[in-house]
Amino acid sequence: MRKIHHYVVGCTALLMLAACGQQNLAGTPSPVKPLDIVVVNDQTNTVTVPGNITAAPGESGSIPIYLHPTNDDGKNGCNATGGPSVPNVNVQVTSSHPGVISSGVVLDVKCGTANPATFNYAVSSSAVPGTVVTLTTSASGGASGSTYTSTNAVSKLTITIVQPNVADTTGPVITPVIVSGTLGENGWYTSDVELKWDISDPESATILTKTGCDTVIISSDTPFVGNTYTCSATSAGGTSTNSITIKRDATAPVVQPADQIETAWRNSDFINNFTASDATSGLADSNDAAFTLTASAESVDTTTPTTSSRVVKDQAGNSTTRTISAFIDKTPPTNLQFDFGSNPVINDNSSFYWGEVPAAPLGCSASDALSGLASCNVSGYASSIGQHTLTATATDNATNTAKLERKYSVLAWRTEGFFQPVDMGKAVYNTVKGGSTVPLKFRVFGSTEKTSVDAIKPLTWTKVSCQPSVPADDVTVVATGGTNLRYDTTAGQFVYNWQTPKTAGMCYTVTVTLADGSKISANFKIK
Repeated sequence: MRKIHHYVVGCTALLMLAACGQQNLAGTPSPVKPLDIVVVNDQTNTVTVPGNITAAPGESGSIPIYLHPTNDDGKNGCNATGGPSVPNVNVQVTSSHPGVISSGVVLDVKCGTANPATFNYAVSSSAVPGTVVTLTTSASGGASGSTYTSTNAVSKLTITIVQPNVADTTGPVITPVIVSGTLGENGWYTSDVELKWDISDPESATILTKTGCDTVIISSDTPFVGNTYTCSATSAGGTSTNSITIKRDATAPVVQPADQIETAWRNSDFINNFTASDATSGLADSNDAAFTLTASAESVDTTTPTTSSRVVKDQAGNSTTRTISAFIDKTPPTNLQFDFGSNPVINDNSSFYWGEVPAAPLGCSASDALSGLASCNVSGYASSIGQHTLTATATDNATNTAKLERKYSVLAWRTEGFFQPVDMGKAVYNTVKGGSTVPLKFRVFGSTEKTSVDAIKPLTWTKVSCQPSVPADDVTVVATGGTNLRYDTTAGQFVYNWQTPKTAGMCYTVTVTLADGSKISANFKIK
């Protein structure tokens, strides 16, 4: 019998994708990366296996194993197997991570590629990507005398667990992001706005193209409808587009005219009309397009004016405030009174004889708690005969006025006379010889009787037409001398001696005028 020398039986584990393939344990085929096939290195007494491969969680696969004999008897054929008395060659596959890929035994491994045995494996669906499973092979059995040795370099197979490759069927996710900007009202921004785009696609490693996706700063006010910005991005899963409309109005409403400030005091309401407009977002309240501000209350003190304000807003929330301000005093001065000094006082409804009227007031005084007193004046003083009204007028700095009045009368002197021999009245002529002197006797009274000739003005006489119907009365007592005036202290009366004209047939009205303007008259006819 021919002796067979069993040298190293080359045991080659080949992953033939076309023949064996891998399949997903979940039942859905999934793409896999091509696996390197390690060419068997014939080496005496060594078991060799292919190099590293990769698999995803849930995948399954098979590794074909067959013997590659090395003969030393100079004859072809596999001496390790075959024949009913030759035990089978079995290969033990030991897993470093049995929970990920189980260990196993491949029975009855044959020589050559025609009848390979198969090691089937399945990756746990819960396997963590990145886990490296080492499968170590060792052979036993075969023809009597066969020996097997192994080296790590050729008898180990590693399967690295990887994330399954999932087909990308959707485009990128595009999200507009407002990096900065002050959001006002009604969707308007009231400051510069910085816009960027967040683009992601978990199913694709690379975004192929991007259009309109640069960061933008909106620094100018937009039209009322806003400005629309669009970003488009393309990945392996397709093209996605997203848009955002941004409305910016950072300009406050325009209100005309400007604030109205009045620094002078006034005694009436301060009223001003305004108009408003907003070119971008528009006024929030249409009533603000034209409005009136009125400051009406009195000011609280000399440093705090009365104000009235209105806030005009646009639809974005920007606002402009208009204010009017004025010092308002509607209260007249108080405590008004005449100042007579040390002179006699003129009381209301008092009366005085001419020449006895007290002196005019020195002035007047008053107070004003708010705007202050501007002036105080006295008017209406008179010493002439008649009714008079003395008026004190106080004016404050807001032109409010207060008045104080005192009415008084100036009386004419009271007279008595002419006494006899002269008859009084227009209904009689006193007849007297021309050139004679007639004594005109009379008395004058104020608050007391007047005795000074200074109270009498010069005598006057006026030629008048003689009326035939007027009766005549002879003057029986005449005086001597020319025209003169004296006060007769014995009789207690004035005596004005009048020397009559000498032309007969003439008529005259003789008048004594007093210093106060009062008159005493009598009619005379020369005979």
